[in-house]
Amino acid sequence: MYCWHCGAKLPSVAASCFRCGQSQAPEAVFDPAARGIAPEGWSWSRSGVAIPPPPPTGNPADDPPRSITVPWIPPSATASPASSPVAAPDPDRLNPIVGALAIGCGLLVVAGSFGPWVTAHFRFLGSIQINGFQVDGRVTAWCGIAAVTCLLLLLVAPRRRALLSTIATVAFFCAAVIGASDWTSVSESLRELRASGDIALLRAEIGWGLRAVTFGGIGGTLLAVLQSMQGRTARRARRRSA
Repeated sequence: MYCWHCGAKLPSVAASCFRCGQSQAPEAVFDPAARGIAPEGWSWSRSGVAIPPPPPTGNPADDPPRSITVPWIPPSATASPASSPVAAPDPDRLNPIVGALAIGCGLLVVAGSFGPWVTAHFRFLGSIQINGFQVDGRVTAWCGIAAVTCLLLLLVAPRRRALLSTIATVAFFCAAVIGASDWTSVSESLRELRASGDIALLRAEIGWGLRAVTFGGIGGTLLAVLQSMQGRTARRARRRSA
């Protein structure tokens, strides 16, 4: 801040100029009778406090200069960074990495629901492949679609994180349970066939579709739970800061 009349440097809270005495109010006009309290000039400390010059000694050669040019630094600029308030984390802000991985798990569940779940090779019948959509893949496909839909809705309605994350978690968990249950039952059935000595069955294997549904459901469940926990932690931090 500078005096509008003489140009002297003033603190931002100055009501009048210390040099010429003119008022610094926006509607002020020149007052010929005004006198400053330090017409010869004051120096300024770093805290913005005016330091009056020392009294004269009587010897002009020994007298210090009546005004010293010291750059004035406002107190706000010298404030410690530690004293500035720290903004609380936004509980509605989504983690893009966790969200992208969760959506990828949902798409993996949907794709695996249409893929092969079991492939059996028989001596006379050849290879027989059972796709997921012929059995429980219809259910897991809807679970994957529901999970992906909820995760995409979180991008446009982040304040609904608690509800949408819960639905996505339940959908992923159902897909994982169905995939693990079918995997276990198929493995037991194949083990019984091998133990019975049926020479017609040469080889049987779990298809990539059942593996994708199972592992995609497990991974999606963990990521959806992690995303929900991050939102709860951020909301608690904001309540404490408030």
